[in-house]
Amino acid sequence: MSRLSPTSSPPRRGGFLPVALAAIVALAIGVGVGWWFTGRDTTGSGTGATNSPTACASASPGIAYPAPNTVTVNVYNATSRSGLARTTADQLKARGFNIGTVANDPKKAKVAGTAEVRHGPPGLPGAQLMTVYVAGAALTDDQRTDATVDLVIGDGFQQLATPEQVTAATTKPSAGASTSTSPSPKPSGC
Repeated sequence: MSRLSPTSSPPRRGGFLPVALAAIVALAIGVGVGWWFTGRDTTGSGTGATNSPTACASASPGIAYPAPNTVTVNVYNATSRSGLARTTADQLKARGFNIGTVANDPKKAKVAGTAEVRHGPPGLPGAQLMTVYVAGAALTDDQRTDATVDLVIGDGFQQLATPEQVTAATTKPSAGASTSTSPSPKPSGC
């Protein structure tokens, strides 16, 4: 057994307080980092899969829209109005779009708004362009692997946007304009 000399101090133990403090700091850092990454979307794909329709406003300035002749659109009628898909497909073809299938909606979905635009990740630019032609259309990412777009016409559909409206919505503001050139925040999938 060793004896302590009058000038030496007893051996010091680490104690509970420093360990508890280190654990609390580590937990706080972990929560902070988790909070930071949970709110971020570094892929540009939204916060997750969007298998349900998401209402999207019309076009945002700053989006690079594809040319209509690079977009293949299947036009489906989800209304009781006969011939609506064919008429709309003919109008889209006249504006330069490639037309795929024209029929009643194979999913037999009830589309109360103007339209639903179904697409997969490769078709997102074409789907965004379609929301310019059909104001109020909702985008739905159905995870298809090709770039085709389905325009499913709903009960609220009246007509396509005029060529002037399309030009105004897809033209970037001129230099010096006060309008922001970055896209405005959209719901996931837009």
